[in-house]
Amino acid sequence: SNSTLHVRDVYPNPANSEAVFEYEFFDAGLAAKISLHNILGTEFNAYTLDPGHRKLKIRTDHLSPGIYFYTLYINNENLVTRKLVVKR
Repeated sequence: SNSTLHVRDVYPNPANSEAVFEYEFFDAGLAAKISLHNILGTEFNAYTLDPGHRKLKIRTDHLSPGIYFYTLYINNENLVTRKLVVKR
């Protein structure tokens, strides 16, 4: 959590077909994104967080089951990395 942007832990986790991030901007001028990557650091996708919304849904049904990580960036600064498990 950050004074300018609050992102809750992703759910469901483990995820099957999709995962949801809920967030709230306190400073709409921020550039915020979530990067999804594997244990080796290979990025699969990056998702820009829209200050006008409070929820980001990402599809996980195309990902192989296993352990992934998501990193929150604000203004290109790496703030936090957490684990996301994909199951079938």
